[in-house]
Amino acid sequence: ALVTGFISIRSSKSALTEAAITSVTLSGEEAADYTESRIETQLRTLEVVAMREDIISMDWERQLSVLMEILPKTDFQNMAIVDTDGNVNFADGSNGNIKDRPHFQKAIAGESNVSEGAIISTVTGDTIFSYCVPIEDNGKVVGVLIGHRDALLLSDVSDTRGYGENGSGFIINNKGEILAHQDRDKVLEKFNPIEAAKEDKSHEPLAKLFKEILDKKEGFAEYEINGVKNFAGFSNIEGSDWIFVILADRDEVLARSDELQKNLILVSLFGLVIALMSTVFLGQKIVAPIISAVGHGEKLANLDFSHNVPEEILNKDDEIGLLGQVFQTITENLRQAMMDVGTATENITSTSEELSATTEETAASSEEVSRTAEEIAKGSTEQAYNTETGTSKAIKLGEAIEEDL
Repeated sequence: ALVTGFISIRSSKSALTEAAITSVTLSGEEAADYTESRIETQLRTLEVVAMREDIISMDWERQLSVLMEILPKTDFQNMAIVDTDGNVNFADGSNGNIKDRPHFQKAIAGESNVSEGAIISTVTGDTIFSYCVPIEDNGKVVGVLIGHRDALLLSDVSDTRGYGENGSGFIINNKGEILAHQDRDKVLEKFNPIEAAKEDKSHEPLAKLFKEILDKKEGFAEYEINGVKNFAGFSNIEGSDWIFVILADRDEVLARSDELQKNLILVSLFGLVIALMSTVFLGQKIVAPIISAVGHGEKLANLDFSHNVPEEILNKDDEIGLLGQVFQTITENLRQAMMDVGTATENITSTSEELSATTEETAASSEEVSRTAEEIAKGSTEQAYNTETGTSKAIKLGEAIEEDL
């Protein structure tokens, strides 16, 4: 039971760890999907606006009228129209040129996109994310529609996607710059631990994590900072160069595993107690009848056939009952054999007594015959003597007669 319990504990802890890793990884994927949907919503909003005739006309006055109408109804803090040369006019009246901006270049090439990171607007000076969609007229790109959102608003999204009580979420771009974080200063500073670690070694653990994230794009990683072990699940945000990262405190995630481990230990100990009690109980139920049967066998070995096998053994339907029935049969057979031997002994004794009496009678007859024989022998001796005397006398008479003749 203890071995089984130990194996169960190790297996369950391993399974829970794997489940925790899967859960954190899925959290990263779900957070990325959620952020992607938010980005898609903003881009789709701009695309719908870009399809209006007033916008397609590239007539700034007509376009401005539309932007002033639409802007309050959106989540954008500013909107602008950019011509093919990069000249930009914002709804708030500011203007400039952004032809060197990567997000503008993608849009003018026909690709809706969001800037790869938080940028400081060259026109307004605000730290923003720039959403860009092409303005097309009969399939030809004639300009770009831009919507600016406060860069810190993305952090509001990442703040809601932490794992557990001590976990957190943040977003980075493909360079390792932080785009959304619970520490807003890191967003405004475009903090990049990979670059920071080159001057400050204390950032190396986080830099190592960021490098792994940028290398894998999607998956799971473990890292340790200041003695605290963490899990990280991350996933690429489709439609952007961003990656959403979910952090989870390892101890918090595996707390259920530790609790389960304790419960399994208790269950194992309880199971051991039950097993011992069951063993004792079953031992009494099984061993006791066997001991009783063995005791009866010893009596048989000592030629004691006076006891029958106990009824509780004979009435069993198992092998012990069968053994008891065999012993009972042996007992009865031997008992009958002993009775037969006793009867035979009595008969032999009786016959012996009769033979003894006959022998005594024969002995008496023999003595009488012996006496008679002796008397006959004595008579024969006397007769022989008399015969011998008579013969002698006859001889002498014959000799006398001869002399007379």
